[in-house]
Amino acid sequence: MQIGSTLKAGNRKGDKLKEYIYLDSELVNSYLAQLDEGVLTKTITGISSTDSHSEDGGQETTESGHFTAGIAIISGKGEISNKEIDRFSTVYSKSNSDLIETALDDYSLDILLKKLVEKEMLNVSEGNIDDGELIFIDGKLNIFNFELLKSITSEENISNLLIDDNYDIKDYKSELKKITASKALREKHKDRIEELNNAIKGESFYNFSMIERFANFTNSLFPDSVLFKIKNSLIMCTKENIRINIPLLTQLSLTNRNAKILGIVIAKKTSHLDVEISKSKDWESEKVIADSPVMMMDIAMRHFGLSEIGDYYVRPIAIYYEKA
Repeated sequence: MQIGSTLKAGNRKGDKLKEYIYLDSELVNSYLAQLDEGVLTKTITGISSTDSHSEDGGQETTESGHFTAGIAIISGKGEISNKEIDRFSTVYSKSNSDLIETALDDYSLDILLKKLVEKEMLNVSEGNIDDGELIFIDGKLNIFNFELLKSITSEENISNLLIDDNYDIKDYKSELKKITASKALREKHKDRIEELNNAIKGESFYNFSMIERFANFTNSLFPDSVLFKIKNSLIMCTKENIRINIPLLTQLSLTNRNAKILGIVIAKKTSHLDVEISKSKDWESEKVIADSPVMMMDIAMRHFGLSEIGDYYVRPIAIYYEKA
């Protein structure tokens, strides 16, 4: 993969604009600090903090000492006027420092990519990749937002969409509850019970309820996260670093553009963990506690076709689209 165009610096002809979907600025700056001498954002933060502190410094006291008029009210007005000017100056400075920090964060990724390539620390192949390696790949972006899926497939929300089905389901469930209240009733209405169960499973509500159960489970496995997949890489993105809102993020599943990702390989999926663990004879209690969450994650992802052997689990640094 050629990423030379990604690494151009400045505003020269041939540079490409980045439409950021995800950016972990702290991780970018951490790597830059280790590779070089850090970035300017830390200095900017210090300046912003100093300005904020000077707001309460009471600059109006110095000015009031210069008034020669003997009328107290004139002196008082001078103090108020100076105080408001100080506040305006501080807010203006802070706003600009925030803007500068954002610009530096975005540009610092270009610097990091360039340094990683120069030092041959970036794996751009799609072959075997070791755990902990920095990778750069591109491809079609698939998005899995389990919190959103959980919300939109809830019975309350689906009932607003499938009004007619909702009435049928409620009647079916009510009747089923009555004729299954005792063993005698279950024997007597055996055929009707089977008929009602088949009717419930055949309704749209049942299909959505199965999706909701999956969403509930996976949302507990990936709290405050959105899962992206590019080719054979599963990328777990912290929501606070996602640069666009949820509706726009959802619509990205429709785009034909290829997204680019810089990330760190956590591990490669080499087997089905539940099968591997079930064959183990020395699965002690400590191992059960340690491995159960990742095993449950593996089962859920595999049964819904989201992962397979050979996939990589990746911690993202940046995900973006490029514009010429």
